[in-house]
Amino acid sequence: MQVALFDQPELDKLLGEPSNCQLKQRVTFSYEPVLLNRLGLLSYVRHRLSIVQHNRRMLFSREAIKVLYSASNGILRLINIFSHIALMVAYGRGDEEVDRTHMQAAVHDTLQAQQLDKPRFRGWLSYLSWITWACIATTALTVIRLRLAEMVRILL
Repeated sequence: MQVALFDQPELDKLLGEPSNCQLKQRVTFSYEPVLLNRLGLLSYVRHRLSIVQHNRRMLFSREAIKVLYSASNGILRLINIFSHIALMVAYGRGDEEVDRTHMQAAVHDTLQAQQLDKPRFRGWLSYLSWITWACIATTALTVIRLRLAEMVRILL
């Protein structure tokens, strides 16, 4: 089984626990992404806004960017999630700029959802979820491998 995951520092932390030693030994490659600093985060947000052709004023207040940086720790995946939710909150309230309260609501909502996702039982139930996840990943990779082999045959 081969699985590729990127930008998953939480998984790296989980794999670092002694109880997951055997699973970590099966990881053949690990890459720790560079985390964005405050200036990098601001540039990234501006870049993402320019992609959707929003070249007018900044949609995020300075206070919102501070909350975003503090909550995301520079992790791109979290920056995207928090920004997306904060934009929806601002839109829902009829505001034209994401402010500190919008961003705080986005962070709170996301972290609360993550708490609901945590398994309540330790032990065999968490291993069962890992096994299920591994089966799904194996199936997906097998399908991808078969399709790639089919494409190579067509090209040759």
